[in-house]
Amino acid sequence: MTIDLDDGFIDMRGTTYENGEAKSDGNTSIHIDVKSPYFNIHSSGDTDIIHIANDEYYLQSDNYRKREVDENDNVTYGRGMKIDLLKSNIDAYNFTIRGESSNEEDGSAGSYLLMSSTPELTVHIKDSKNNIDIDMLKVTTDKFLL
Repeated sequence: MTIDLDDGFIDMRGTTYENGEAKSDGNTSIHIDVKSPYFNIHSSGDTDIIHIANDEYYLQSDNYRKREVDENDNVTYGRGMKIDLLKSNIDAYNFTIRGESSNEEDGSAGSYLLMSSTPELTVHIKDSKNNIDIDMLKVTTDKFLL
């Protein structure tokens, strides 16, 4: 760990353990600085997992790779997830997002919104007080229910 008060930064390097002994892995790091980039967490997978700078603010998975097509139409498929706060976008590959109600007082516990890359979008309503348990909206590759 390095704390440099004159230049205004803290730099911490990661370690791995082999046979009970700590060894520097050389890649994992946390860097906090008064200059841009202000905060950076770098993984052992050689990826900036969190990066906050003047021109970039993002959080991404260690395995993130954007889908790209080259000039010969060769496709490199995307994987992982990146949340870019500066550009206000989320790139996600092979993902599922589920939001579920846990409010037992109004009977809505079990209602949920499900979105995945299968592709599927489901809005499920559960109202135990009125005996309702249905998919209000379901969109898949072969179905559209409303």
